Amino acid sequence: SDTNAGQNINWKVTNGKNVCKLSFPSDGSVAFKMVKKGQCTIKGTAPAVPGQWQQYVVARSYRA
Repeated sequence: SDTNAGQNINWKVTNGKNVCKLSFPSDGSVAFKMVKKGQCTIKGTAPAVPGQWQQYVVARSYRA
């Protein structure tokens, strides 16, 4: 749940908040669960490291 530069990735549901849920166990992982049929999108972002890395952004879409 972090980048190669050690920046934590912040995950959130950006579309379909009633379709899927994220949970954050104490071990530092991120758990994803579809709670009903539909489509949802989650987005992960991490801040830039000046002079080394640009901001990290990734999006995933799921359909059930």
